Amino acid sequence: MAASRRSSLPLPTACLLAVALAVVGDASAPARAQAGGADLLKAMSGTWKGRGTVRESPRAAAEPVSCRYEGKLADSGLSLRITYVCLGVEFKFDATGALTFEPGSGRFTVTLTTPAANRRAEGSGRANGAGIELDLRGRHPETGAEVTSRLTMSMAGATRLVNVLRSTDPETGKSFQVFSATFGR
Repeated sequence: MAASRRSSLPLPTACLLAVALAVVGDASAPARAQAGGADLLKAMSGTWKGRGTVRESPRAAAEPVSCRYEGKLADSGLSLRITYVCLGVEFKFDATGALTFEPGSGRFTVTLTTPAANRRAEGSGRANGAGIELDLRGRHPETGAEVTSRLTMSMAGATRLVNVLRSTDPETGKSFQVFSATFGR
C-alpha cells in the first residue's frame, strides 16, 4: 500500500483503501439512494484536504497524517475518478481508482490501486443512514493474506467529510481502526 516508505515497516493495503474514498449518502429509502447516487458523487468531487491518524497494526501507535483527496466526475456523473495522497512522519502513500454508482441496484463499487506498489483492492457497499459503508478486500503486502476492511464515510454539514476505516489484522484476526480523518474543502 505504501507508495514510498521511510521506515522498514510496510503500510498495510487496508490503510491505502481507507483513504482513497470519499462518498456519503442519505438512504432512508432505496429509491432515494438510487436517485441520489450521482448527486453523492458530484458532492464528493473536487479537492479536499484533511488531517487524521493512521495505524499500521493493532500494536502500533497512531501516527498523525495530512491528506489530499481529488475526485473527478466521469461516465455521465456515475463514476468518480479518485486520486489520494497522505503524508505522515514515517511514510507517504497514494492511491488512484474509481468509485462507481450502479443505479439499477443502488450499490457503489470501488477499485483502487497503489501506483508505486502495484497493489489492487476492490469493494462494494450501499448508502446507510447519513453515509455509506464499503466492504473492501485486498492483500497484505508481506504475506499475501487476504485483508478485509470496512470503510465508513459520512458528511458533517456541506463542507466536512469524515472517513473511518476498520480492518482485520490477518495475523491475529482482531479488528482495529486503521485510519480516521476529517476533510474540508
